Amino acid sequence: MVSSFPPIRACIFDVDGTLINTEDIYSDIYNTILQEYGKPNYPWKIKAIQQSRGTSIFGDDPEMLHCDKKPSPDIFLLALKRLNNACVVAHDGEPEGLKPEECLVFEDSIAGVEAARRAGMRVVWVLHPGLAQVCRGREMDVLMGRTEEGGQAPDFSETEIDSSGSTVERNDCDGLMSEDGWAEMRLSLEDFPYGKYGINV
Repeated sequence: MVSSFPPIRACIFDVDGTLINTEDIYSDIYNTILQEYGKPNYPWKIKAIQQSRGTSIFGDDPEMLHCDKKPSPDIFLLALKRLNNACVVAHDGEPEGLKPEECLVFEDSIAGVEAARRAGMRVVWVLHPGLAQVCRGREMDVLMGRTEEGGQAPDFSETEIDSSGSTVERNDCDGLMSEDGWAEMRLSLEDFPYGKYGINV
């Protein structure tokens, strides 16, 4: 049964791979280096579990110094804190604070979907066609936040990839909602259904 949600009051966008298509750029760079050493291209089976799991600190942000990377919800909880602080300043007082379920996160990675759900936020999973192919048949596990159970990253080593190189059709699972209504899968943000989330544009 899908829960009843309040209208969305804030949107939080992941940048790398979501707002900017860096995934293809990264792949081209990695593949160029691998080819120089006679190695095969960097497969999405591996890339799928490495997205958003870097080991560096969050830039020079002191508030993130002791925070964990996704799938930990730390970065989204900090975003919520800062949004609420900005609302107080903008309204010169104490407006009603944003609740996690009033935030909609746009993410491209599996770890990012998990992190948003752990933060208690709704999430739109805007995934790369290569990731969509690797995750075929496991979309609901990602949307439901079940891929990180037991603290282990998902294993896609047994996933069969279409050797023809074709990608997921545009309408294949596009708009798929999680069983509980907290997450949606989209292959593109074109024609995004704002009204569905109570967003007036």
